[in-house]
Amino acid sequence: FPYTRTGTRLAFNSSYARQVSAVIGKDVIASESDLQRQLKHEQRLAARYRFFVSVVMVAPSHSGISVRQILDETLRECDEIYMLDEGLAILMPHTTLQDATRAVERFKDFCAERIDLRFSIATYPTDDAALGLLDLARERLMEAKEGEFGEVVITG
Repeated sequence: FPYTRTGTRLAFNSSYARQVSAVIGKDVIASESDLQRQLKHEQRLAARYRFFVSVVMVAPSHSGISVRQILDETLRECDEIYMLDEGLAILMPHTTLQDATRAVERFKDFCAERIDLRFSIATYPTDDAALGLLDLARERLMEAKEGEFGEVVITG
């Protein structure tokens, strides 16, 4: 089953997705509507229990690069990957802005400056959620795509 319940958390089961991917020979990635639903759930939990949730968006400077393979090597078990038109979104529960920034540095170190990836980070409650974390992360990713090699945009 592609979703698992862990306590109060309904999460996309990435290990299940990898198993299915191996069998059918294609990646199984949750959709944007799944991300919106899970993000809304995570934000409610974060507001109630006073913790953080971050969204990191990643896009290569040009197409043809498999960002997913890079991230699979460096993500934590609790992080969830979603394929969007702009690139990949990573939902990182219980992750502060500083922790998300360290994760991005880990992704960049893994690439060892061989691949030009662009990043954006939006964190609840650090960022004003009026626009919505996903929209804010998208906006920042567009800004990062206009920047330098390995650009990371945290604030607008």
